[in-house]
Amino acid sequence: MTVHSLLVGTRSGEVLLAKYYQELSTEQKADFSQKLYENTSPFWEDAMITEQVACFDAFSCVFIQINQVLIFLTGFGDDDEIILLTCLRTLVEVFSRVVFKKSISIQTFHESYPKASLAIHELIQQGHIQQLDAESVNRILKLKGGAA
Repeated sequence: MTVHSLLVGTRSGEVLLAKYYQELSTEQKADFSQKLYENTSPFWEDAMITEQVACFDAFSCVFIQINQVLIFLTGFGDDDEIILLTCLRTLVEVFSRVVFKKSISIQTFHESYPKASLAIHELIQQGHIQQLDAESVNRILKLKGGAA
């Protein structure tokens, strides 16, 4: 399964972290982010309760809001949203248990950016989902010094 992108941002449009697994120009990235926000914003209130799925253009997107932070995982339209959703849940679990031990917020995201990037890299490498087991990722992060 190929992942197109993973974005972490805020409701106001601030992008805290963006990983694109396809070659895109700066303009293409900005256009994609804008379309992502436009097509998912009607579902943000529901994303505070549970993960949401949205499709736009040739993309499938799963996302969730945790406190002030929105996490988006996007694949191509023919990809299985269930796998994307499983990867998102794993990422949220790793973020919650290892990276942001207290709570995920804009401030803690900035403070823990290196740990968050390492966690994402352990889950998704070069656009391919490598790991869906949160415990395995947690162990790897601890071995690499990514967790206290």
